[in-house]
Amino acid sequence: MPNYFDVITIGGATQDTFFISKNYSVYGDILHLAWGEKFIVDDLFTDVGGGAANSAVALSRLGLKTAFWGKVGMDISGQVIAQRLKQEKVSSKFLIVDDKAQTSTSAIMVGNSGERSIVMYRGPNDDLLAHTKNFEGIKETNWIYLSDLGANTEKLTTEVIKLVKKEKLSLAFVPGQHQLKLGLSSLKSILAVSKILILNIYESYTLLKGKFPGEDKSSCHFNDRDVKEMLREFSLLGPEKIVVTRDKCGVSCFDGVDFYESQAINTKNVVDTTGAGDAFASGFLAGIIKEKDIPTSLMWGNKNAGAVISFYGAQHGLLRSLD
Repeated sequence: MPNYFDVITIGGATQDTFFISKNYSVYGDILHLAWGEKFIVDDLFTDVGGGAANSAVALSRLGLKTAFWGKVGMDISGQVIAQRLKQEKVSSKFLIVDDKAQTSTSAIMVGNSGERSIVMYRGPNDDLLAHTKNFEGIKETNWIYLSDLGANTEKLTTEVIKLVKKEKLSLAFVPGQHQLKLGLSSLKSILAVSKILILNIYESYTLLKGKFPGEDKSSCHFNDRDVKEMLREFSLLGPEKIVVTRDKCGVSCFDGVDFYESQAINTKNVVDTTGAGDAFASGFLAGIIKEKDIPTSLMWGNKNAGAVISFYGAQHGLLRSLD
């Protein structure tokens, strides 16, 4: 009997508030806000976010049976998130509602070019293992999409590894800030059971080599030989398909045999880059699940990311068809 879900996403859900202004003071890549100063913004926008919630919505819109496993508080923000999941036909069977927690919240400062800085209260996203009553049910899926897990990342990752091995599930690993801070040695066990690994170029270099080189943080800083070397190194750790996103320089992929490149979508009106990575990863995974080839799956990811950055928020621009 086939599993009930195509994908279950594991990770965070947040209530995001966007503070939009053309007048933020940015020097290099540093946002300057004077301590004690009141700053008036041009516009305000509120939406649902969080890597796993974004990806669940994206995958559902692309026709996959999707569930979200994560936690919210018993407050207005938690209700908004639960309602969004329902509207987007994402199962909340594994949604944990904690009456003692305040739902994770982010304040996002968005500037003129669509780039942003985020101040975040992680709340229940840092304690996903506190309520494990539904965890065994995650075996009701063909794929697990694992994103940022917060402070308890090591314990929950161990549980995911056990489940993937026991139930022979397919795992797409899209590590977040907390996982990346653990370093490569701490991630080897999860990489060994991953079918797909998706990282950006900065994360890839930092994990493999340490501190990012020099002052130039452009994604085009690396030549193709550098990127292929990193893809090969990750491949030796277990993932069957490794994808490295390079912003405007496109995407690189390695399946253990062949290398693939895909150009970024030329989006003329970049409004907000929040959620672009989630949109890409979801589009790529949807292609793989639907048995598309790698070039097509990469194109799906790029199209989804290009659509998202044309809107404020991580979910409004997500596409419903990528063919």
